[in-house]
Amino acid sequence: MASFDVVVPCYNYARFLERCVASVLNQEDADVRVLIIDDCSSDDSAVVGQRLADADPRVEFRRHEVNKGHIATYNEGLIGWAKADYSLLLSADDGLAPGAFKRALPLFEGSPEVGLVFGTAKITTRDDEFSFPPDNDFESTQVVPGEAFLKYCCENTLNPVPTSTAIVRTKWQQRLGGYRSDLPHSGDMEMWMRFASHGRIGLVRSVQGEYRQHDRNMSQNYYARAVGDRQEFALTCRKALDPILPTIPEARQWLEAMHAVISFYASQNALAAFERGDVEAFEALYSLEREMSAHMEAPRQYPRLKIRKLLGHKVWSVLRGAQKALGRQVSKPEPLNVTGLPTHGDLIGWWPERQSDPLPNTALSDAGNSSL
Repeated sequence: MASFDVVVPCYNYARFLERCVASVLNQEDADVRVLIIDDCSSDDSAVVGQRLADADPRVEFRRHEVNKGHIATYNEGLIGWAKADYSLLLSADDGLAPGAFKRALPLFEGSPEVGLVFGTAKITTRDDEFSFPPDNDFESTQVVPGEAFLKYCCENTLNPVPTSTAIVRTKWQQRLGGYRSDLPHSGDMEMWMRFASHGRIGLVRSVQGEYRQHDRNMSQNYYARAVGDRQEFALTCRKALDPILPTIPEARQWLEAMHAVISFYASQNALAAFERGDVEAFEALYSLEREMSAHMEAPRQYPRLKIRKLLGHKVWSVLRGAQKALGRQVSKPEPLNVTGLPTHGDLIGWWPERQSDPLPNTALSDAGNSSL
């Protein structure tokens, strides 16, 4: 029987921990072990974790005396503790769907070149019990080339893998290394791209897990966070693809497309920020557009953006007022995909339209991946 180690990092998620662990222990036809790491929580996580370990020999628990952060905690579990055939990193506030291991295992056993298998995840924004579709037993599976996965990530500027569904070969994980501390917000995507650079990717067309979306404060600081996320996304793609550029020349085109998409979103949202007088957001988005263009061989020109930057908001407002006084119609650019946050019950993940198609060309849902 195949063995699975599930690393459960926990920081102040005591109220979710028991439910998360139960979703793993209830997996069918799998030898499972749950490795809980409490990163010095200030709530009752240690009490709950130790109680779960005392109640079931398949559960092991350890606690940090000082907070080490999520990257160090992930790597401690995946690289230093896991030893089963397959591993999964499952946040204490997420859950695993019934039958997830059973559905993923044939993809690993059918192809030794598959190092990562994932499916779709159901979004929950509530504290109630996990709820999965009644017809979730089986739909279909497929395997895609690693190059197809990398191309999709770059050209669609999103992470197609819900982490709560990402099962990996433990030996591959430990050979490829842990999460990067210099990519605190997109280290998961860099990890999946690393797997894709070394093999093929398996996909399960079923809900494999549940992802808890916590409330986010959509304040005016949103653009500062969004710009930082896009910058790190671009850096992640460059770091992931740089090692394969000598052997896969097409990867340069994927990077060019990625920079072009982010540049376009930045320019359109910068124009919208300028029109509403949000100078701080405009400057941040303008800088992002310039940064992306600097990495492109043939950057697209945005004259309207440069004119506004040159004139400044005060002068531009005077000119706009003069246009209105003359009866001329003045259009206002609209921001693109400002939030992109999922709602309760949404599915996130990716499924190529046709199994015979060598390259992915559609997303099942990109609701969980915010864009500028």
